Amino acid sequence: MDYGLYTQVEQLNKTALRAHGLDKNGYLYKVNTCEFYEYNALRLVSDPAYDEASFSAILETKGRADHTKLLEMLHAVNDYTISNDALLERYFDSENIAYWMAFMILTGNVDTQNRNFYIYCPLNGDTWYIYPWDNDGMMTATEHELRGYHSSTQWESGISNYWGNILFRRALMSETFRQELHAAVDGGGLIHHALLQRRRQGQDLKRGARLVGVVDGLEMVHVDKQEPARGFTALKHYVAVMEKQSAAHSTCKKVHFSPVLAVCHIFVDAD
Repeated sequence: MDYGLYTQVEQLNKTALRAHGLDKNGYLYKVNTCEFYEYNALRLVSDPAYDEASFSAILETKGRADHTKLLEMLHAVNDYTISNDALLERYFDSENIAYWMAFMILTGNVDTQNRNFYIYCPLNGDTWYIYPWDNDGMMTATEHELRGYHSSTQWESGISNYWGNILFRRALMSETFRQELHAAVDGGGLIHHALLQRRRQGQDLKRGARLVGVVDGLEMVHVDKQEPARGFTALKHYVAVMEKQSAAHSTCKKVHFSPVLAVCHIFVDAD
């Protein structure tokens, strides 16, 4: 028997897409080092100059190997005859990008400017989505303070971190997107107030689970390992309470429960 501390992480691949109700035949890339430029190494597999190693250094293929749709999107991102708003509407889900960026800003995860996320597009769709990955850099400010570590790259904090990425820069140049980002960062305040108020009053959850943290739209709830079923029932009760009592009229968008880690993530939104 092996002893030690282990972490189980679900790899984002075709199996994971199918498990989460997404299109397993879709396009999925792990972003290794990509700022959404039209890199010379990004070519169709049928191109005589195609080199898999060079391609993967930028984007690692995890879904379909037909890169036609990817190259079309990258060409549009680099085409300034297309307005920023038209680009976002045609090829992306601006709310998806706004909430992803807001979460990274709020948690101080600066190592997300050109890597540590996936991009995904369904086979029969044209919309690309960002999926976060490798968030080990989040919430390190207090640790750095305790260690006496002073970063020379404080400019990375906030939206300036994303200015070098052409897609994110074009998004931030859109007033409509900036409003969405502002709403994503600040719009959950009423939800937070209601949640924390109930927490102080001891009304968050019934026996079996407890709220351990809230970060704009993401609540981390710890479930009693000895009673996971009871804990999950408590979580469902908690969601119901949120929907009925929250002053912000919050709605549960998704509940993801990991029996291995005994953690539940509840994604909420505010009207």
